[in-house]
Amino acid sequence: ALRSAADDATALRESSSAFRPPPFLSLGLGPVIAHRRAADLEIALARAQRDAHAEQAARDRWAGFLAEQRRHIACDSMGALILSCYSIVLQYDQQGAAIFERSVSELAIARG
Repeated sequence: ALRSAADDATALRESSSAFRPPPFLSLGLGPVIAHRRAADLEIALARAQRDAHAEQAARDRWAGFLAEQRRHIACDSMGALILSCYSIVLQYDQQGAAIFERSVSELAIARG
């Protein structure tokens, strides 16, 4: 059962690591859940073997995965902000300074 848990953890992590979302789209829950399950399996395996170092390593891998996802989300957000700025510049180029006299809700960027 312990060996199976270790194999399952590896398979979960490898299958979800192959998934990469398109730019400007946050990571879906599927890979996050798969990595969480893999971490849970590895932690349970380390506890069953009374291996504190392996347990900490599994916790560190989970924390590292979460940190990587936060970086992806931050980059996605920054990319969306840059695109928004370009959209405003494009509207300025097309319509002139008149766009600054309108409220933000009237701009195409606010309408999506």
